[in-house]
Amino acid sequence: MNILKKIFLSCLLAPILSFAMTDVEIEDIMKKCVDEGHTPGMVIGLIDESGTKFFKYGQMSVDDPTPIDENAVFETGSISKIFTSLLFTQMIKNGDVKFDDTIDMYLPKDMTLPEYKGKKITLGHLATHRSGFDYMPENFIMSDMYNPFSEYSVEYVYDYLSNYKLTYEPGTKYRYSNVGIVVLSHILSLITNQEFEDLVSERLLKSMSMDSTKVNLTDDMKNRFAAAHIRDKIVPHWTINAFEGAGGLHSTPKDLARFIESNLGHYKTDVYPILQDAIKTRHPQDLPYLDVGNEWKDRKSTRLNSSHIPLSRMPSP
Repeated sequence: MNILKKIFLSCLLAPILSFAMTDVEIEDIMKKCVDEGHTPGMVIGLIDESGTKFFKYGQMSVDDPTPIDENAVFETGSISKIFTSLLFTQMIKNGDVKFDDTIDMYLPKDMTLPEYKGKKITLGHLATHRSGFDYMPENFIMSDMYNPFSEYSVEYVYDYLSNYKLTYEPGTKYRYSNVGIVVLSHILSLITNQEFEDLVSERLLKSMSMDSTKVNLTDDMKNRFAAAHIRDKIVPHWTINAFEGAGGLHSTPKDLARFIESNLGHYKTDVYPILQDAIKTRHPQDLPYLDVGNEWKDRKSTRLNSSHIPLSRMPSP
């Protein structure tokens, strides 16, 4: 367990650790983690003004000896939420929506949506986790524990919204919610009449040359897709439907490193103002060292210079 803690911290604080750990120390941690059977392979990228350096060790999967590298495709889990928030920020800048627009402006008119004493939920509440929605929907079904999101459709989202009762006024409390980001990404798609993947690609990813970041894999990406596993057991990749905006994107270490480079201004892109606007503090929190931008959790003392983009397939709490 100690080695897992070390490797988690090395991914979490990679930009800081790059000043405190030598290349050999990073490689030794990765080697130990892989050789002891915690994972078949690992890739870590360190980014600074001089460029990006990738450390890689191990193989693509427990049954595929192909050496792993920065072009391997992974399920990114809740990293998808960041791109939903960026899309929201871009659409505000573009005049498509307003931060304080209420969700009833865009969802079907025949739906009964939750309110609290006449106070409605806004798009901004969704983006900053202050809508009052649950972490996961009450009607979430999981008949297959290895592919838990495969059966959850937009119809289930609508059923949840129609029956949910708010227990406090929207905008008054921070409460991390997968539901909120799912609803936000769905509304953005409704407004533009475009699929989430197409929106993100056209408005954000192309500008950053993130060609291997998609919901639906190309044939080439399928060939580079690292097999999902639990220890030495191969398990199915997740099928994401309604949860695309909260956990449906696939990407590579190379693409995610490019994303960090773009945020830091090391890679020049015309969406840089959007990236910077998304991390501006919208609501300070009582939690130590944590403020909230548009979905971003901004550490008060370190800001983006110590922000992290780990590869994870689980919705983060």
